[in-house]
Amino acid sequence: MSYIIARLREPSTYAGLAALLAAFGVSIAPEKMTAVVSLVTALAGVVAVFLPDRNA
Repeated sequence: MSYIIARLREPSTYAGLAALLAAFGVSIAPEKMTAVVSLVTALAGVVAVFLPDRNA
């Protein structure tokens, strides 16, 4: 589980997931894009609240 959490903290993971979704033909209608962006932003905010900061 810690491996998965560590990967989810890396920006390249999100780029890779987006590339996989695009490769499998997943697309979002333009009129739904605002709702999707708002949802992803809200989820990122929740994750930011509950995950601790990395130690320097």
